[in-house]
Amino acid sequence: MGGIIMKTKFFLFISILSSLQLIGQWSIVDSSISEFVDIHYKEPCVFVSKYSDPKGLIYNCNDADTFTFVSYEAFDTWGISSFESYYDTLFCSTNDYNFLYSLDNGINWSEYNGSIPHCRRLIRHNEYLFMLSDSLPITDYWRYNLLTGEINPIILPEGSSDAFYAYFRNDEFYLSSDDWPGSTPDGFDGILLLSTDNGDTWTEICREIPPFNPTIRAITKVTDNILVIAGQWGMKRSYNNGETFQNVPNYWQSEIRDLICEDGYLLLSTDSGACVSYDTTTTFQDFNEGFVNPIKVSKIKKAGNYLYAVTDHGLWKRPWSDVAGINGPAIKPQIAVYPVPAKETINIVLNGNTALLTKITLYDCLGRPIQSMSEKGSEFQMDVSGLNTGVYFVTVVKDDFRVTKRVLIE
Repeated sequence: MGGIIMKTKFFLFISILSSLQLIGQWSIVDSSISEFVDIHYKEPCVFVSKYSDPKGLIYNCNDADTFTFVSYEAFDTWGISSFESYYDTLFCSTNDYNFLYSLDNGINWSEYNGSIPHCRRLIRHNEYLFMLSDSLPITDYWRYNLLTGEINPIILPEGSSDAFYAYFRNDEFYLSSDDWPGSTPDGFDGILLLSTDNGDTWTEICREIPPFNPTIRAITKVTDNILVIAGQWGMKRSYNNGETFQNVPNYWQSEIRDLICEDGYLLLSTDSGACVSYDTTTTFQDFNEGFVNPIKVSKIKKAGNYLYAVTDHGLWKRPWSDVAGINGPAIKPQIAVYPVPAKETINIVLNGNTALLTKITLYDCLGRPIQSMSEKGSEFQMDVSGLNTGVYFVTVVKDDFRVTKRVLIE
């Protein structure tokens, strides 16, 4: 009897230990060899496309324990390349440029019979669905009004060709493209474009060359002014909405696949796993607990209460609370002060909790306070047009965070 009790306690201990190992780490969702292409969240369901056989999609609603597989004849050739949704309608494009829609959360699909152009990537902003073709010979871009059914072409600046990545923040539409032939040995330049009128007009923000790698693979913003772009082997950040960029130290030492920002946290997908930054790319740390090793992560997406990771070892998930839970790491505030030198105004950009009061004080070189302000937010401006030329100091105090920056005024 005693032996039975001891064995029971032992197996109970192993069971508890196994369950504890699932807390605070990645867990496998689907380990099939099929390649996953896109992840989309349409509350309360998450949809994941499958590129290799069996082609189709898997979906999960209300954080269920298992995913359901759905197939359709239009998926059989090349599979689904992109998802989007608008109210009760789920859209998808396929890798052979078909456009389909579903009215029952992806269970049944219909091919659109109207004059929808061929596309491989979808991105929606308000009532507009943007349809992008990202490979030759098809390099067309279209805007589809979901309310009126009107379709209009998007004309990129002369020289732009393939669209690699599209990103919206508020009314800012960022698009990475190529200029071919360009000035690089590979024959093309990577271009970052911006439109604030839903694609009617475009402005070139920057043009990247090696060693950054010409192709801009990912675009995201931490605040209205902090912009981060990622290439194959490097990243750049801008504290002034793309006017100037700084190189980000290559902590991860491997090829970059994707980059997203959720609630101020940056999540990086690379060929050596996942990384997270709590301080706007100043530092990164591994985020690979639970993964098999080695693993390549091609995409991370927040869907409801979970993060989902697309890898070369299948689909994984992890509680979002591991990143942003009440016991998780807090965002360490980072400050940027520009321009340098300043003439009329200085701009102060600070990431972190915008609900907290921020006190900013400008001192002269003798330590005397010149002007100060106390406001909530992340972006501030001071008028220095009436000050003498010289060296000044800006001190920012927010909660228990305090930092001083040197400023040159001309």
